[in-house]
Amino acid sequence: MDGIESQKNVLHILFGELKEGHLDRGKYLAYSVLATVLAAFAMLCIMLALGSVAGLVSGSTGAAEVIMRDGVKGPGGFILLLLGIAFVFVHSNLSAKRYRDMGLKGWQTLLGVSLLMSLASLILGPTISGILQALVFLGLVLIPANTFSASTSH
Repeated sequence: MDGIESQKNVLHILFGELKEGHLDRGKYLAYSVLATVLAAFAMLCIMLALGSVAGLVSGSTGAAEVIMRDGVKGPGGFILLLLGIAFVFVHSNLSAKRYRDMGLKGWQTLLGVSLLMSLASLILGPTISGILQALVFLGLVLIPANTFSASTSH
C-alpha cells in the first residue's frame, strides 16, 4: 500500500465508518495513541507559532505574554477549539467502533458511558472520575470482540 492510500485509510478509520465500523483491541489502542500524539503535536505547533509571533512582535517578555493571551483568545483560540472538537470526535468515533466490536451499540453505549462519567465527575470529583475513565479505557483495550453479542454460537 503506498503512502497516499494508507493516509486515506487512516483518515477513513479516524473520521469515517460512523455507523458500522469496528475496531479490534490492538487497532483501537494504536489509533487512540496516534490521535492523541497528533493532537498534542498540532496544539504544540500552534502554541509555539503564537509564542514565536508574540516574541518577534514585542521583543519583551511582558508584551509577548499579552500578545500570546490575545492570540489564544482570537484566531489561535478558534483553531485550538476546532482542533479540540476534532480530537473529541475522533476519540468518540474510535470508542463507538470498539463498543460495536465488543457486541454493544456503539454511539448509544458511548453516550451512556459519557453521561455516567459526567455524573461521576460531578458527584465523586475529578480524581475518582479520572480513575473511572482509565478503567473504561482499559476495558476497551482488554475486552475481547463479541463479548456482549446476543449470538450464542461457540
